[in-house]
Amino acid sequence: MVLNHLNKAIFVLFLLTSISANASILAGRDYRIAPGIPPAAKNQPIPVTEFFWYDCPHCYAIENQLVHWSKQLPKDVMFRHVPDPLGNWKPMAILYYTLQDMGYGQRYHEAIFHATQVQKLTLENPSILSKWLTSKGINPTRFNFVSQSFGVHTQVNEATQLALQYQAFEVPTFIVDNQYVTNMAMAKSKTRLFKILDALIVKARTEK
Repeated sequence: MVLNHLNKAIFVLFLLTSISANASILAGRDYRIAPGIPPAAKNQPIPVTEFFWYDCPHCYAIENQLVHWSKQLPKDVMFRHVPDPLGNWKPMAILYYTLQDMGYGQRYHEAIFHATQVQKLTLENPSILSKWLTSKGINPTRFNFVSQSFGVHTQVNEATQLALQYQAFEVPTFIVDNQYVTNMAMAKSKTRLFKILDALIVKARTEK
């Protein structure tokens, strides 16, 4: 009997928290809905995707907070980066996926941000990129070979289609549960951005 009352209390608290979080965000102001795209299945984690560009100062400005925030996410939420390859952003998407395919994972993610935003290196320039890769112990010749591979080409194409599907024409742009889209322009501030993301995760969870 006590256990039942406790479960009810926990459920009420969760419901009130969800209502409060959802009440603080408005469609059209804080986020938009991607039409025709279904949410993740009930038995799947809630996906949160960030479209970013290494040369974007706004992406760099939120990176530290984003790392901390993503590490605190509940187990039913899955976060991932997607380098936005639209327009002249494509070379940095190729850099991201090439390093991924070379087995480095996220090892150089922060280092690339530092190179572009702090050191002001133009890594789109092949000569500058070659010197930067060498400084990190990465073989430029092998990098160039992998960058032209079918695997990297496929991943860049998939990222392009995804960015077009969600109209991610500015960065950083976030997609929650495949359907809720928000960005810095809508959020107005870093603090507000993460509050919106938290609220959208709660919204997605309660709608499962």
